[in-house]
Amino acid sequence: GDVYKRQIPNGVNKWAGKTGNAIDIINKMDMLLVPSNHNKMLFKHEGVKIPIRVVPLGINSLYGNIERNRRSLYTFLWIGSYTKRKDPVIVVKAFIDLFFNNPKVRLIMKTQGGFTKEIDLKVCKNIEVIDEFYTNEQMLELYKQADCFVFPSRGEGFGLPPLEAMATGLPVILANNTGMKDLCNEYFNYPLYKQTLEPAPSFQDDWGDIGNWSVSDLDELKEKMLYVFNNQEEAKEKGKLASEWVKENFTFDLTAFKIKKAIEELYERRNKK
Repeated sequence: GDVYKRQIPNGVNKWAGKTGNAIDIINKMDMLLVPSNHNKMLFKHEGVKIPIRVVPLGINSLYGNIERNRRSLYTFLWIGSYTKRKDPVIVVKAFIDLFFNNPKVRLIMKTQGGFTKEIDLKVCKNIEVIDEFYTNEQMLELYKQADCFVFPSRGEGFGLPPLEAMATGLPVILANNTGMKDLCNEYFNYPLYKQTLEPAPSFQDDWGDIGNWSVSDLDELKEKMLYVFNNQEEAKEKGKLASEWVKENFTFDLTAFKIKKAIEELYERRNKK
């Protein structure tokens, strides 16, 4: 917990108001449910005393395994809001260094919020930006177009996009930090292990210091992207294994079951008192 100090505000904030700080309010509850072990660590570090149960999120069953034939245009995909935390810039840098204007490779950046201002599309002819809202069905079609998903986020409470990508059978490169650590597994994806802690910018003035976030290593990202491109059949098999893993461990039904079980355990414990 010492490397992510004060990621949870420990002072009076707008939500807590005059009733006390956020941690005091949480400690008046009977149980706290969080989606990742990193979340649990943070809350405990900040002084939460009540039981904390980790309940991973489930994904929409729409995102099932997709059979993708080898194609002449290999596509990397990144999805996220255009924020520094999601770190789209490192993806663009890695791609340009490796595949600048290579007609056999493209990068799709799916976002909402002005990403085109950061990329000169006249120069980077093989980078495509989608800056609009998509439905689940449109997202599925987007995943179908991709051959590898890249997600070097600097911090996530859980990390739903890489999980959705794995569900469709995509080989996934993701940062081994924060909530995504629960998803990183060399049998099913390509973790980015080299993480450098840097101070995160203040989120809100009255929150003050919100701690550090993790920055992935550019050279490692390039190494993993190039490896997947040069070993497409191996990566494809890993994607298939990932799809089965997600189907067995991250469904809506399983999430609901774990929530139900946590509530039942709480009820039984209270009845014994």
